[in-house]
Amino acid sequence: MTRNALTENNEFTSPVLRALNMDPVTPVSRPNGNYSYSNFIDSDIANPVSAIENTFDNYTTNRIVASAYGEYDILENLTFRSTFTFDLSLGSQNIFFPEFDLGVVPNDPNRPSYEWRETNSLVRIENKFSNWQWENVATYNKDFKTGDKLTVIAGYSALANKFENLSGSRDSLATNSVEQAYLDNSLNFAEQSPRSGGGIGESTFLSTFMRTTYDVGEEFSFAGTIRRDGSSRFGRNNRYGIFPSISGAWNLTGKEFVKSNDKIDFLKVRASWGQNGNADGIGNYDYTALVINGLNYTLGGNQQQTNGAGPVFTSNPDLRWETVQQTNVGVDADFYNGKINMVLDYFIKDTKDMLASVPIPGVVGLEPSATNVASARNSGIELYLNYRNNDRDDFTYSVGGNISFIKNEVTDLGEGGQPISTGNVFGSGDFVSFTEIGMPIAYFYGYETNGIFQTDEAAISNAAQPNAQAGDVIFVDQNGDGELDSGDKVMIGNPHPDFTYGFNIEAKYKNFDMSLFLQGTKGNDLYNGIFRYDLNTTNLPISALERWTGEGSTNENPRISVSDPNQNNRVSDRFVEDGSFMRVKNLQLGYTLPKSVMQKIKLRKIRVYISASNLFTFTNYSGLDPEIGSRGTLEIGIDRGFYPAARMFMGGLNVTF
Repeated sequence: MTRNALTENNEFTSPVLRALNMDPVTPVSRPNGNYSYSNFIDSDIANPVSAIENTFDNYTTNRIVASAYGEYDILENLTFRSTFTFDLSLGSQNIFFPEFDLGVVPNDPNRPSYEWRETNSLVRIENKFSNWQWENVATYNKDFKTGDKLTVIAGYSALANKFENLSGSRDSLATNSVEQAYLDNSLNFAEQSPRSGGGIGESTFLSTFMRTTYDVGEEFSFAGTIRRDGSSRFGRNNRYGIFPSISGAWNLTGKEFVKSNDKIDFLKVRASWGQNGNADGIGNYDYTALVINGLNYTLGGNQQQTNGAGPVFTSNPDLRWETVQQTNVGVDADFYNGKINMVLDYFIKDTKDMLASVPIPGVVGLEPSATNVASARNSGIELYLNYRNNDRDDFTYSVGGNISFIKNEVTDLGEGGQPISTGNVFGSGDFVSFTEIGMPIAYFYGYETNGIFQTDEAAISNAAQPNAQAGDVIFVDQNGDGELDSGDKVMIGNPHPDFTYGFNIEAKYKNFDMSLFLQGTKGNDLYNGIFRYDLNTTNLPISALERWTGEGSTNENPRISVSDPNQNNRVSDRFVEDGSFMRVKNLQLGYTLPKSVMQKIKLRKIRVYISASNLFTFTNYSGLDPEIGSRGTLEIGIDRGFYPAARMFMGGLNVTF
């Protein structure tokens, strides 16, 4: 697989956000062919086309996956199976940054350009990802004359992951052409010596497990599992965790009250409780302090710089497994000769010792490592319904959907229970997300607004905002102390939806078939960081056309101010929007050639199809894409302007020999 990419991991590197902030007056390029630079916007906003065209990042991946197994019947009812899987990915990344200069800014010959690269640079990175897994499982089955059945599974699993990286770079090549750059480098046509770097990372997992199931005829079923998992990502004191689970089910189909009801075909109730361990989302070495070379220290009376070494991340030797404990009670049922299927679940999911990185004061001088920051509970109901109609031979269809109602609440924040602030958005100077006991995790926290000051008299009379004037935002002084400070911040939004849902339709008419899948959320809020960021540049969003221009003109959008003494753009509910959406996730149309044609060409089946993904999205959200994901457990629902989900069209051919 080969791809070209432009990294976008913050508000500055996203070409989409750069395009939104670039003023519409400046052309992409000038008559001389150089890319343009705007006279009107913040100098941090680069020409997005220039950023794309002046970066060449080609990444090629080759992957090999191999698997082998052996199975042996030890006894009549006892089988042993050993499986070994190996996965190897070799990645090669070629990056070229050409030398360029956009030249003198039009109409201002004395102003230097902010878009230039003095020397070109060539980078080559080789990555190697490898992992292997070896699993050994013994299975014992016993069928009793009474109709009961016993199954016992015991096993051992080992997993190892390894990442290796080697990089080299060189500046000031003789050519400024990406096609000639590697040739010039190999011929040593460069003014500066090459640089090299590299790294390695490893992690291992070790598990032993046992599972027992016992079926009492066709009426009752019981199961119990216990597993002991170990991971090198944790310190020696907490490297292993034990995770049990139990479940039971009662098939009521044979009961008289079900048999006598011709509308019910199948009915089963079930319950389960279990724990699982999670080690994802953390680094391989977060439990220990990492020391790197190349740090400079100023020593002695002459302030001489000396090379040295030092830690990069804080260490956490007490880091331990995140434990997910879930209790389920459910019902499975079929009705009307199997036409209607239903699955209903009530669940309580407690996540304990949640793994995440928490921001620390910059004065510490280190990056934060992962820690067990919190515990949270998700509880709710999940319902799945499906209707299938097969009454006609030439036309069949099914309609189904699922819906999940979930409530999220933080139950513990460790020793001291101090709230956690996360989610810094550029230009706000403050955090957006807040996590505290009794509230949803990472809810939006800021100032509540109450319209716009319509007159200077109204602004002057508000002691909490001494710098306000007509046209500025009214922020609510929650505690009434005459000051606007952190004590006035409240919950301004919840990134967690009231419910999520999915809907699917499948239909077949003669040789034609169709499938449609919709998905969406309802009731979740998004913090529009794009809108918030736009207000710090001079290319304002379209809402600026509806800004306050005089008494009575609007009570929603403030006046435009260069200095903004009232801090109208501070973190507040102005930037919180309804993130509910419904998306046509996939639509596929197909046609299967008739059997008469297949017989002539000696093939069993040929099906042609076309499909579309992310076809339409219905939402009131003003940003690029309401399905924005998260940056981690403690930062959810903040839109930073990353590239939206692409609409894709595909065509294909399925051939069965």
